[in-house]
Amino acid sequence: MSALTSPAHREEPRLLGYPLWAWLGGAGPVVALAALVYAHLAAPEVSLLTDPISDYAHAPDTRAASLIGTLVLAMSLLWTVYGLAGVAPAHTAATRVLLIICALGLVVTAIFTSDPAPGVTSSQGEIHRWSAAVVFTGIPVAGWMLARAPLAAALRRVLRGACLAAFLLLAVFLAVHPGSLVSELLTGHAYYALVQRVLVTVLVALASLLTAGCLALRRGGMS
Repeated sequence: MSALTSPAHREEPRLLGYPLWAWLGGAGPVVALAALVYAHLAAPEVSLLTDPISDYAHAPDTRAASLIGTLVLAMSLLWTVYGLAGVAPAHTAATRVLLIICALGLVVTAIFTSDPAPGVTSSQGEIHRWSAAVVFTGIPVAGWMLARAPLAAALRRVLRGACLAAFLLLAVFLAVHPGSLVSELLTGHAYYALVQRVLVTVLVALASLLTAGCLALRRGGMS
């Protein structure tokens, strides 16, 4: 029996024809992006070019927005995991585990805030940095894995394109980040935070695409 026709699938709560989990999963990235835009507007002292996103957690007017945006994005990934659990569980197990790890990574980054720029000087900052690294790499890998599923060609291309963009931006970010062997050569200190913001925006978009891909699989009745 396919996921599309199973009793559990038929009885799941729906809103305007879509499963409630899809609404919750899709709303998370929107809220996260809105929180990032708000933080930029409310804390102009945090430079788009030279101050990382984590510095919003230290500004009084944007601390709550930073926390909410991060936690809501984590919940979005978990709702996508819930949706994937009804689509060929054996085939999506690795993707679901990776998304759970990414969601936990986001929660850890919210709890253990980074040290203010320019550098990491505490164990809390180290925890934040490595948790963020898990998220930055895990979300595009999960997206690439999901793109191997039987999705519509257009959605698969968009998903893979977003993953490739994330991988490329991550490579650039690592190269220009202060402390990199080539950062000085590339004058990375002057714009590395902007690269990070573009990378995070792509990752947030990927979270939406993951929900869309999961919904497409559910509608296709993949078994």
